[in-house]
Parts: sequence; structure tokens; C-alpha cells
Amino acid sequence: MEIKSIHQKIETELGDLITEYGFKFSSTFSFSQGSGNLYKDSQEVIFRLGYGIFDCGDYFEISCGSISITFPIVERITTSILVKYGILGDSALNDPITFIPPNQRKIETMKFNDEVGLTNFINVFRSYFNRDALKLFEEYGEMAKVSDALNNIPQKEISNYMPKGLYKKATIWKLCGNPNYEEYIEWLDTGMTKRAKNDPGNLEYAKSSDAIKELREKLNNASASIV
Repeated sequence: MEIKSIHQKIETELGDLITEYGFKFSSTFSFSQGSGNLYKDSQEVIFRLGYGIFDCGDYFEISCGSISITFPIVERITTSILVKYGILGDSALNDPITFIPPNQRKIETMKFNDEVGLTNFINVFRSYFNRDALKLFEEYGEMAKVSDALNNIPQKEISNYMPKGLYKKATIWKLCGNPNYEEYIEWLDTGMTKRAKNDPGNLEYAKSSDAIKELREKLNNASASIV
């Protein structure tokens, strides 16, 4: 078996899910590594559940990735600023993730070296998609629902659910008209400005302060609530 043929087998076996729920399948591979995704995209939201695979020589290791949700408008506003100030690299503009829903079951990495082992993984992946992913996509598939969920996630835990969540949280709250936005953006702006002033040699503080100020200005000029 090769990674390319494994991708093809998975896509074929999951064809009924792809058709029934309107998802698509994509895959990549390079030398001994590869990844595959079931995803569903629109202008408003992108749902994604993927897997990663590694060729260990005598066997393959394959594991499910996180169930993730992307809101393109959040990424257009936020990620472009983070890239501009060097907080993220240019690659962050490709397939960004906005929110990783909480309470996801962990699927242990599986090892296989034959068709039977691959079929076992496909069955696990199918079950995970049906039982977990669809439920979480429905629960958090609207930005307003994520905005509400952020009300109850401690600030120190935000990065567990949102890559660069410090910034994306502000964007979501502003776009959704969350009443906590004004206090939050003021706290971010004031706090990071103070850090940058007190530690002028810390370039990360300076970049974050500038990014937050630009984000705040951009959000204040944004259109009224979209949800």
C-alpha cells in the first residue's frame, strides 16, 4: 500500500457520507506523510474533519484530527492583520481554523499494514463523523453560537479552542453584537499598550499592541452585526 492509494480507498468508502451530507474530500501526500479531509464550505462557514497519516516503513500510523469550524469573514478580518505584523506567517492564510469545539472525544492513533487494518480505521472515522462531528457542526455552526460559547470559556483557555483566539474572540464578539465586546477590546488595547510601553525591548508586545489597535479600528468601521 501507498499513501495515495490509502487516500483513494478512504474517499471511495466514505462516498455515501460525502453525497448524503454535501461534504467534499481532499488529500495531500509528500514522501512519508499525508493528510485527508472531509469538509463542507460556503461563504459563511467551513466544517472540517481530517486525518493524518505517516508511513513508518513496515506499517502506517493514522489518526483523526480535531473537528474544526472556520468563519471566512473572521479570518479575512483577523488573520490578514496578524500576518501583516508578523504574528503569523503567510501560510496562516491557507486553510485557517477559527474554532475547535470543546468536548471532543480523543481517537487514539491506529497502526495497520493491510486492508483489514485500513478498513478498521475507515469504520472508526465514519462513526466519529456520524456521532461526533455532525453534532458539533450543528451546535457551533453559526457564529452567534460560538459568540455565546465564548462567554463561558476562561480567557486563559481561549487558545485551546481558537488559534490566536485573543484576537479572533474580539472579531467574533464585534460581528455578533456581543455586549461584552467593548469592555474586552478596551482591556486588550490598554493592557497590551501598557506591556509594550513598560518593556520596549520586547518586539512581540509591540507587534501585538499595533495589531490590536488596527483590529479595533477595523472592527469599529465594520458594518452592523451580521447575525
